[in-house]
Amino acid sequence: MKTHFTWKTAVPFVVILFLFTILFFQTPLLLKPLNTDVIEHPILFRWISLSEENELIIDNAPGFTSPIFDKVIVGKHYYVNVPFTQEKYYWKIISKDKGKDSESVIGSFYYQSKIAIRDEFEQGVYTLNNTGNTPVRATGSLITGAVVLDIGEHLEKKTNISANYQVEQA
Repeated sequence: MKTHFTWKTAVPFVVILFLFTILFFQTPLLLKPLNTDVIEHPILFRWISLSEENELIIDNAPGFTSPIFDKVIVGKHYYVNVPFTQEKYYWKIISKDKGKDSESVIGSFYYQSKIAIRDEFEQGVYTLNNTGNTPVRATGSLITGAVVLDIGEHLEKKTNISANYQVEQA
């Protein structure tokens, strides 16, 4: 008799393995973000842990030599609202339970910068609105048609805006 591996047969095995790992080793399990690209900001971090107190650590180096975020969280999820640059980040959870720390495996994600600007012209007032996840500052005037966007710390992009352009409702 030939056995076929399907998701239907694999799910109970994965659930049992997951529960065994959590209960036996008391190791936190990272859920989100996990080895994926991320564009939302702030970023939602989720994990499973037997402890209510968990230290969330984020760094752009896998050795966590200079974390950009390190905080003890009460709960099992947290929105992190720190400035991220477009690069790979690493994160882990350290569960704090009765003086015994338990560390998760290291997860990673790649932060994707999203630059999006919506322009509006209403009652004679021209406005640029940042709808992306990257801080931008627009300076200039519609009269000259020159707009300078300061993107991040090191990149400057100049755009000439024609007096004859369309504004669409967002």
